[in-house]
Amino acid sequence: MRRRRMAPLVLLCLPLLAGCSSSGADIELLEQPVTSQDALSAGREPKGFEPDTARFAARSDGLSFHVARPIDDVDAEYTPTRPGVCLIVAEKDFTACGAMPIEAMSSDFGSAQLVSDGLDASKLTSTGWEQVHKNVFVKGLHDAQ
Repeated sequence: MRRRRMAPLVLLCLPLLAGCSSSGADIELLEQPVTSQDALSAGREPKGFEPDTARFAARSDGLSFHVARPIDDVDAEYTPTRPGVCLIVAEKDFTACGAMPIEAMSSDFGSAQLVSDGLDASKLTSTGWEQVHKNVFVKGLHDAQ
């Protein structure tokens, strides 16, 4: 009888245990110590990401791309949830957070894509994406004022 009650509990806990083992994104850059280059512009309001986790990834066509961990949310059952990662285009005050890969498109700057470590870059470069960091690819960038 006791075994039957424990089985559903164990099944519910497995995703929680798996979620605790990583940041939800396979990006080594997020594990690096903070440097002065990681700082976002003064006065920028963090939207959806933990400001102290932002890491500079690349600069291309006058735009700076950062990666950060999303803000921890708490769902109705008080379980911390929000796997994934955030891609930030600093000069445009643009943030996209979610599961990998993240593709961000804006008429304000073009397109950017954030991918996990180890992705075969030729899968994107063969379709016109330019690799600016091992995790960041861009396409059609422009600095619209």
